[in-house]
Amino acid sequence: MESQKIILKDLVNSDASLQSLFTCRELSVKISYRLSKLIRKITTELQDFYEARTKLFNQYGETDEEGRITIPSKNVGVFQEEIDSILDEEIELQFIKVSLSDIPDGVLHALDYFNLEWLIDESDLEE
Repeated sequence: MESQKIILKDLVNSDASLQSLFTCRELSVKISYRLSKLIRKITTELQDFYEARTKLFNQYGETDEEGRITIPSKNVGVFQEEIDSILDEEIELQFIKVSLSDIPDGVLHALDYFNLEWLIDESDLEE
């Protein structure tokens, strides 16, 4: 198992795609096991991000009559800057990449493959 550096933005963007892969019934038990270990690690990182994002919403946002928080235009720039600086953080995770041949055809869409590029080992891809 090797250590991989991943940008937090990539984890956030791949959350739904990772869940789609994880719930695939055609995956081998071995791959499902590896994914479950990885998801546990990623969940902690994502929870930390969502908590930080909520704090930023509370800091820069205003609550309307219905209780929704929106960012007023005067704060959008600084809010986005702070969110981006968090999303640019490097996360170090130890995991084994999933071989492209271990993913059954038709399980993922093209966007999922794009989002999971950091997880998929393409070395067995035919040229």
